[in-house]
Amino acid sequence: MRYWWWNFGSGGMVFAILLQITFWIMIIRIISNLIQRYWKKAREDEAVHILKKKYANWEISKKEYLEKKKDLI
Repeated sequence: MRYWWWNFGSGGMVFAILLQITFWIMIIRIISNLIQRYWKKAREDEAVHILKKKYANWEISKKEYLEKKKDLI
């Protein structure tokens, strides 16, 4: 069954094209979000590692270490 939007415009099948564009935008957004999560996790791990080093070298107290770690996680 053909609806009015299928023949809209000179190219026809506009609705199908819009669905395809929407699909690819969603795929790109999903991939982008996964990459952002990965980099956020990597930055948090790096920050916790730096805190551990400072604590191990007695540059910060245990109280400071625990407070800053709680803020990061």
